[in-house]
This record gives sequence, structure tokens and C-alpha cells, in this order.
Amino acid sequence: MSASRNPQVTGIALGIALSIGPAVLTSLAADWYAAPNGQPPPAGTGQMNAPWDLQTALDPSRQQPPPNRVQAGDTVWLLDGEYTPTQQGCPDGNFCCKLAGTAALPIVVQQYPGHHARINGGVRLGNLGIIHVRYDYVHFRDFEIMSSALDHSSECADPNCVPCTSLPPDIQPALAFTVHQADPNDPVNIKGLKFINLIIHDTAEPWYLHQDAEGAEVYGCIIYYNGWQTVCANRNPNRGHGHGVYVQNDTAAPKKVIDNIVFSQFGSGIVGYSTTIGELNNIYVEGNIVFNNGLLTALFPEPYNYGYQDNILVGDSVEVVNPQVLNNYTYFTPAQFQGSLTGGRGQLGHAQTSRNAVATGNYFIAQDGSCLMFKGLDVNDPGGAVITNNVFFGSTCSDKMVTWDTLELFRGPQHNNSFYGAPTTCVPQNLGSPTGIQSFVRGNRYDPTRAHIVVYSWAADVNDVMVNVSSVMSPAEYYQVLDVQNYYGAPIATGFYGGGSISIPMADVNAPASQPWGTPGRQSPKHTPKQFGVFVLIHNYMQQEGPVGGGP
Repeated sequence: MSASRNPQVTGIALGIALSIGPAVLTSLAADWYAAPNGQPPPAGTGQMNAPWDLQTALDPSRQQPPPNRVQAGDTVWLLDGEYTPTQQGCPDGNFCCKLAGTAALPIVVQQYPGHHARINGGVRLGNLGIIHVRYDYVHFRDFEIMSSALDHSSECADPNCVPCTSLPPDIQPALAFTVHQADPNDPVNIKGLKFINLIIHDTAEPWYLHQDAEGAEVYGCIIYYNGWQTVCANRNPNRGHGHGVYVQNDTAAPKKVIDNIVFSQFGSGIVGYSTTIGELNNIYVEGNIVFNNGLLTALFPEPYNYGYQDNILVGDSVEVVNPQVLNNYTYFTPAQFQGSLTGGRGQLGHAQTSRNAVATGNYFIAQDGSCLMFKGLDVNDPGGAVITNNVFFGSTCSDKMVTWDTLELFRGPQHNNSFYGAPTTCVPQNLGSPTGIQSFVRGNRYDPTRAHIVVYSWAADVNDVMVNVSSVMSPAEYYQVLDVQNYYGAPIATGFYGGGSISIPMADVNAPASQPWGTPGRQSPKHTPKQFGVFVLIHNYMQQEGPVGGGP
């Protein structure tokens, strides 16, 4: 029996249609289902009472002929449970997604409401991702994807330890997603991919969204503990690898990274990097909460303790053109709270140059690190940059020319930036620290029952803060607040909303925190201190759409 394919879409399909665009409402959309114990045809039909296995659901060639297969505009629902790949998917990978939507009729692969769908890549089966994406306009949303593989350590064979940047053969986890790259035999770019409200952790890297992933968007995801540690043949440390979000772009359409929470990778947080001129154009980074990236490598004993890396890095080996970094919130735990660990950076066109950079409304908080190192076209030429209405706490000195204040041109009152920090080699004055409590609430474009909250509490030892959530909630809604650093733990606050502000407890460094799956022999990551907290607010959920226990 085929799924219903008529203009009267189901209530579930209607909700998704409203979230991804009105075009879906006019399609002959159908709902299909996958389950961990699902079957290929003929036993599996893709119906809720006879779901497919995940590989069948992702590959129409394994399904029955139309109309009994997934087509543009359809939704594939992932039912409750843990999905594990087999070698039957991609020749050199795990699950192979060969779904193909259109700009007007994308295909959605989504966790079913009230269920907890986890895709566990385990020990990788090849060099492709846990899900390898082959075609255009597929939207992945709301599910968990991770690896329970234990070995995240690689030994770099070069005795001088030239950085090992590609996926090494001696680590066990795979990337969460890989996207097909154009080649002479298949030069077509992959367009219109979206990754929405996913939970991605303990993989080698969530994505490498290269220049051929045209118009890709990463939205609302929670990304943590990804990457690997490299030990050199001469036993010297090397930096951690595997970034939270890794993007390139060579088109006029922006590559978007919006409203994600990205923390504690082995490598950096949000990275726009390339060695090829023209591949760092129009990168758009907005509303992200990015903190303590590089932490996992820093938790290994000496001499393998490399330290924090970049929370946000846009531009490195080549010029970055038209980057926009808007309303992001960054943080590094200062040394006294995390094993004397110092450092941490943010960079915008610093190692090379930037043209027409925009950075407005951000909180760049590094304290004893480098909050932002910037470069336009030259030391005295900002290259048309607009850097306004930001808060900077930490050094703004270049690490290449330590007496150069990279933000000197943006300290005037007309730019409305606020600067804090201890004396440095380029700014000898003590600029002090922020005061008070600042909180920010970011609603979710794709899920009106979900919001992210970030709190900076500079007051001494505040146990609870009041946060105004009236922009995302209505009175009488039931809500729960989750600590993102212990996302699968119990909610830290619940209740019925009475309007105005709600009380949120601020955890200290001894509070429960999720523990990484892999690479034993390191310290456990600590929770951030009370001066910084990140939360997920879930409200008015009728079908238990909050997270279900079972994560690390």
C-alpha cells in the first residue's frame, strides 16, 4: 500500500510545511516511516505499521516503483530507537542518502514528534560520513547523530608533525555527514541542504560543507565533543582536529550558520577556512552560542595538552570576502576554573585579509585569551569593515605582531563597541570587566516551541537569574529548561508560564556535565562557572517533544 498522496496533507505534514515554506502546502506530499527494526521491501512498505529500515528510507532505488517511494515534497519520519549502519549502505561509508528534492519541494528527514531517534555511527565503516548526502534539497532535522566509538586519538607519522588535517585512518569515529563533491565525472554541485535542530556529538566532525555544498544552512543544532587528538611521532603535541561547523563558499548565495550551540570540540567551533582563493565568500554567521572549543584536547596530560582554539574563525589562508558575523555569543572558561587552562581566540580575516567584513551585536568573551583578532586589507586599511555594537572582553592584539591592536580603528565612540580586559602588549590600560547580568533569548525559526538562552552573570556568585522570555512564550504554556551542558539530564526548571521572566539556576563547575564517549586517559570536562550558562527552553509541547533520556 502506498502512502497517501493527495492535497489534504496530514496534520504532521502541515506543521512541517509551515516551518519550511508554503510551497509544500501545494504538493502531493506523503509521509513515510523508518524504524531501527524496519525492513526493506516487500516486508517494509514505509507505512507506520510496516516501516522501512533507514537505508531503504534514504534510497528510493531500494523502494518500490512510484508512487510507493519517496518523492520531492515528502517527509521521512524516524521512529523511536537507535539506528546503526551496516556495510550495505554506501560502498565506503555508512548510510547513503540518495533522496532528491527540489527548491520548491524539499524532502524532509525528521524525528517523529514525541520520539527519540538516535543514529549511532559506531566504528566507521569507511571514509564517508555516517550519512553521506548525494543529491539536492534534503532537510535533516530534530534527530540525534553520534558515534559510540572510543578511539579519537591519531598518531601523526611525520616526525616534525606537519598538521594532519584530513581524516586519519587510525581513529574510529566517522564524520556525521559528508556531502558529495563535484568531480570530472559528476561536476554538479549539491544544492539546498539544510541541517536543522540536530544534536551532533562524539563524531570525527559534524560536517565539511565545502564549496560544492551550494546554499547549505546549519540552523539550531547542538554540537559538542566532536573531533580527534593528534600525537606526533616525536611525541610533541599537535592541535586538536575536527571543528563544530566547517564551511567554504564560492557563490554569491550565502553559506548560513545560524542559531547553533557549539561547544567543547577537539578543534575549533565555527570555521570558515580554505587555501583556495575565492572559497571564502559570503559566509553568514548569526545568533550562535559558541564556547570552550578546543577543550577536549586541552584535557589530556602534558605534553599532549594543546589548549583552547578558536570559537569563531572566519578567514585564514586566503582573503575572506563579505563575511557577516552578527549577534553571536562566545565564551572561554578562565584559567582559575578549568585546570589553569588559558588562551582561546576569535579571528576574522586575521591571518590573511578581509574585505567588507561586518561584525555587529556580538559578545566576544575570552577573558585571558584573544577575544577577536581582525585584519582588513592592511594594518591601517579596514577594507570597508563595519564593526559596531559589540562587546569585547580579552586581548585584541595580533599574535603575529603583538604590539598591533587589531581593533584600534574601531575604538571610537562612533562604533559603539565596549572593550574590557587586563593590560596587554598592545593596549597597556586596564579596562576592567563587565558588570551586571546580560541574558539573550533566541527563538527558533523552524520550531516555535523551542528557544536558546544564553546568560552572562558578572555579579559575584549569583545562584539564579531572571530571564524575560515573553518574546517566545505566551502565558499558561508549560515549559522546561534544559542545561545544554547536560542536555540529556533532568530539566533544571519547569512550570507554567505566568508572563514576564522565569527563574533559571546558574550551575557552577561542579554541576553535572555530559561526558565524552571516546578516548579515555583524559580529564573530564567541567561545567562552565556561574558567570556563563546556556539553556534550551522547550514550551507548549503537546507530544513530549523534549529530549528523551539515553544520551551521554
